[in-house]
Amino acid sequence: AGDGALPARIAELETQLARARGLIGSLTGDAPGRPRPRPPGPTNDECYFQGYSSYHIHEAMLRDAPRTVGYRDAIRAAADTMGAARAVLDVGCGSGILSIYCAQAGAQRVLGVDAAADILTVGRECVRANGLEQRVGLARGRLEELDLGREMAARLPPHADGAALSAADVDVIVSEWMGYALLFESMLPSVLQARDACAAARRQAGRPGRVRMFPAQARLYLEGTCDPGRAGFWKDVHGADMTPLGGLVRSDMAANASVETVAPDSIATDKAEIVNFDLEAVTDAELDLRNVPFVLCPRENKFAAAPDATLVIDALVLSFDTTFNGDNGKKTVLDTSVTAPSTHWAQTCLWLFHDKGDGVTLRRGERMEGRFSMVRGKENQREMEIEVHWTVAGANGVNKSEGKIKTRVGTS
Repeated sequence: AGDGALPARIAELETQLARARGLIGSLTGDAPGRPRPRPPGPTNDECYFQGYSSYHIHEAMLRDAPRTVGYRDAIRAAADTMGAARAVLDVGCGSGILSIYCAQAGAQRVLGVDAAADILTVGRECVRANGLEQRVGLARGRLEELDLGREMAARLPPHADGAALSAADVDVIVSEWMGYALLFESMLPSVLQARDACAAARRQAGRPGRVRMFPAQARLYLEGTCDPGRAGFWKDVHGADMTPLGGLVRSDMAANASVETVAPDSIATDKAEIVNFDLEAVTDAELDLRNVPFVLCPRENKFAAAPDATLVIDALVLSFDTTFNGDNGKKTVLDTSVTAPSTHWAQTCLWLFHDKGDGVTLRRGERMEGRFSMVRGKENQREMEIEVHWTVAGANGVNKSEGKIKTRVGTS
């Protein structure tokens, strides 16, 4: 294939990924123009898992080299840990790629769990294609409803003395649980439930309660971007005034965060860390972020030369990174920031369209101070509801303006 074939294929797959995720929205009544019925349960799990039976989603994720190679390298950097583990649990195993990497790194017993039936069937074939069926077993079901001990005993080889495996034997949990804005799709609660269940079983069996987590740390960041052409585009679209459509687009952007690749040179502020999760200790309740304080200061090089120059922040950008702890202090970081290689997560933009105007205007010496909240949706807990309150503070500490936005990271 020519040099442009692979990027074109990746772009096609990302489009298919977006359509597949849109399928989840259509199944839950979130399609544009369709009234949203009250879902049968708080998480719409059936629709979620059906969406992840799409082979296109898994192809797009596997072709995401920073993601896939990042996990592979992190697992290889922990080869001693994998080889010494009594058992490794892969939560949300999908195609089985991470289970395969764990076994290739030396793990002797790996149980992968996923509730998406179609992809799990293919995952088992992939395990066999790599000659690892004696060490890797894949179980279908929601982790919260599975008897881990029974699945491990049925699908993995026993101990040398013939004793069957149990949840107490899980030394390592690996999972690719991250979504847009880190927490979209709310898969992390299932991973934490697996961690706590295995830790409790270990303590009951007289083993140390700690379970190694891959990744071990996750951080979420916020920064400001300037995109002056976004709003002005509609006044003159190659010679036509399209402002009526622009108004509808603006309303949609205000209500729904957008997932897109942000140009590094558009970033106009420093970066604030919103949260730093220790994944071996964080609790489910701590995943709902409420009133987290932040401060964003504008970059001096983004101002024009005039002393009274202003800078308009059009959107707030969310990105994240995860850290894997390997052997002998080795660390691997998977980064989704604007300066890192592009991933299918891209970045999540919160557009600053509010009741007092569009954007936040800053002058030299001023800063944007605020509080950030992101919690699971009331109707669909796999979605995220976001609220940001801010003030513009001058060099003397006096607040010059304020505003707020409410938006969501959802399936439509």
